[in-house]
Amino acid sequence: MIGKIKKVIINSTIRQKLTALFIVFVIYPVIVVTLFGYFKYAQDIRSEIIKSLSQNIERVNELTKERFGQTRQFAMMIPYDGTLNQLFLKRKDGEITENNLYKDLTNYLYSKFYSKQEIMAVSFFFTDKPSLVYMVHSDGSYHKYMNYIHPVVVSFADQLEEQFGYYISDEGEIYIIRKMFDRFSFKQYGTFVIKIDKNYMLKYFKTEFPEESNLILTYNNKIIFRNGMLNDKEQEDLILRIIAENEPNSSIKTKSHEVLTSYVELDDTFSVKYGVIMPARLMMDKYYNALKILILLTGLVALSMVLVAIPLSRAMWSPIGELVELMNELKQGNLGVQSDRTKNDEFKFIFDTFNKMSYEIKYLFDVAYKEELARKEAQLAALQARINPHFLYNTLEIMNWKARIAENTELSEMIEALGVLMDAGMNKGGKKVGKVKDELKLVDAYMFIMNKRFGSRLKFVRHIDEEVLDGTIPMLLIQPLLENAVIHGIEPVGEGTITLTVKLENKRKLRIIVEDDGAGIPDENLEEFRKFFRGEPSNIKNSTGIGIKNVHNRIQILYGKEYGLTVEKGEKAGTIATITIPFII
Repeated sequence: MIGKIKKVIINSTIRQKLTALFIVFVIYPVIVVTLFGYFKYAQDIRSEIIKSLSQNIERVNELTKERFGQTRQFAMMIPYDGTLNQLFLKRKDGEITENNLYKDLTNYLYSKFYSKQEIMAVSFFFTDKPSLVYMVHSDGSYHKYMNYIHPVVVSFADQLEEQFGYYISDEGEIYIIRKMFDRFSFKQYGTFVIKIDKNYMLKYFKTEFPEESNLILTYNNKIIFRNGMLNDKEQEDLILRIIAENEPNSSIKTKSHEVLTSYVELDDTFSVKYGVIMPARLMMDKYYNALKILILLTGLVALSMVLVAIPLSRAMWSPIGELVELMNELKQGNLGVQSDRTKNDEFKFIFDTFNKMSYEIKYLFDVAYKEELARKEAQLAALQARINPHFLYNTLEIMNWKARIAENTELSEMIEALGVLMDAGMNKGGKKVGKVKDELKLVDAYMFIMNKRFGSRLKFVRHIDEEVLDGTIPMLLIQPLLENAVIHGIEPVGEGTITLTVKLENKRKLRIIVEDDGAGIPDENLEEFRKFFRGEPSNIKNSTGIGIKNVHNRIQILYGKEYGLTVEKGEKAGTIATITIPFII
């Protein structure tokens, strides 16, 4: 008997097998739902609801933790832009008035306030004067903060051992406390306070759970957030049970509710306990409604599918057979074979795709192979182009040794200087910054070559502070300015002096000045440079302007907007270019 059944199954067509499977899978759900559904699926549906809620809890935990993590990262990064530290130093050194300090601090706080939608208020106070608070806000909370919150925040910050912490008020408001330390003395100079928008930060607790559910969030026995329609007695009882529950992700059953408890660890020192409260009747209502709908839909679907199964099978089998024939032709070597099917049905995309595939296979054999050869040749040419600078450098080394052998010291020295410049230009190590003393070697090499060109007509004077030699500087920063001084300052008048000054100011800034007494810079060009330095549109196109723009942009990318390059006329003649960068060892 079993053998006959196997034989029937093996010898049946795919269409017959699909029909049999269709009958089995349509009738099976009806039988299971009708005979066993009431007894079997009540608990399963409840488990699915609990599982779904648990998944929602995990998702809400992750999303909420991510939001708090982003806000923490925002708070931790505040010291690194250096603005508050600079204002502190100016205040300490008496370099800024109280009015300007208030203006600059408030503008800075506004920039932070408007950059984050999860922030309701930001404030800052100096450690030596905590009663003076600089604050911006959107919720009219200034007086409330100053009268009730700020004294507690000052005390909380004094007792805070870490640089960062959370303070929760009695009303459940959340504040982030960030201590600010001077980057030079490493002493605390102030405290940055952020008031978090709970509605934004805890948004997912409102949107990710069923509308019929209730929600209670607590921290250290304080209610941070709650919603729902529980009466006071029910709410008080459930709050106590949620707070007392020590096992994470546990279930609490009452007569009329089922509570899933969890906690989300928003920080190493800040975690929130909460409970999602579902009415018990909601579980059974969902089951009964789902059961009725499932039985009705199963019957309707079964009837409709029987009516369309036979013509649908015919409509599917015909184009599949046609496609199989076309694929056999392609397999036998008929590249580019096309289908002439014009019927606009669901299979049109398949046949159009086959036609395109067949055409592209033929194209690959006819055309793409040659194109690939051409691309390979272009790649080889590009690779060869990269080899040429190294070839030239090695050639210079050979010429240098030839000059030494011939005892032509002057030529050897010029070749060595040119080699130093080429080696720096290739930047084999890919470094962005180097030592000041190494940059001065490049300067000496360049000016050595220029002295050979101009002879006694060009004088080069250096004033270098010894204490700056081990400081860092972007590679090839000074040489472009010297080149501009030679080409546009000295060369037009035939002779002159270039003075290079490298000095340290206030122990924090490195000042590099290139001054010449040559032809000077035209007024119209100087005005265009000033527009560029102010960040306005400018018409700078020549090689001089491009070199200066490159130097200025590199400095500001590396060190920020307060550093850069300036160009001015000399007192009597010539041009003065000044670079300002931070002194970093």
